[in-house]
Amino acid sequence: ARAETERFGRIVATAPGAICQLALLPDGSVTMPFASAAIREIYGLEPADLANDASHIFERIHFERIHPDDLPRFRESLAESARTLSTWSTEYRVRHPEKGELWIEGHAAPACEPDGSVSWYGFLSNVTDKKRAEEILRQRTELELRLLRTLVERAPMGIVMLDRKLRHVQASQRWLDEVGMTREE
Repeated sequence: ARAETERFGRIVATAPGAICQLALLPDGSVTMPFASAAIREIYGLEPADLANDASHIFERIHFERIHPDDLPRFRESLAESARTLSTWSTEYRVRHPEKGELWIEGHAAPACEPDGSVSWYGFLSNVTDKKRAEEILRQRTELELRLLRTLVERAPMGIVMLDRKLRHVQASQRWLDEVGMTREE
């Protein structure tokens, strides 16, 4: 049994994120009976601090770890998962006390426990770099579209762009004037 525990510990230590169990007890309290050491990287809290009371994550003790704008959606997703016993999967922001705002992606499978509680068994991953890259790509795409629209409008001839189904995607005002159409048409 000891060798099995050590093997499990090594596997958990190499996981790219925190492996944990979150339990919603019948009295409404929340605990995290198991959390790998990587939980520090997610919430800035020690696993032992969450074992008997995980409310530090959700409530204002010093400050909420989950971003206030994301907390209602986070709670709603957990409640829905508990109600339907469906897999919980969501992205949310955490206010880490040392690292600042982080984006976290969580996935967990719920199970009803003999005492009436619901436990989720899963993992949490820091996806901040991915979210930042997505935002940079979104901004770049937006900038490129604005530039393209500007070029189309300033071209010395009428220009129209069509998609594969030959629907108008973009048309210059000059082209609209030449064919006698309005933007709405």
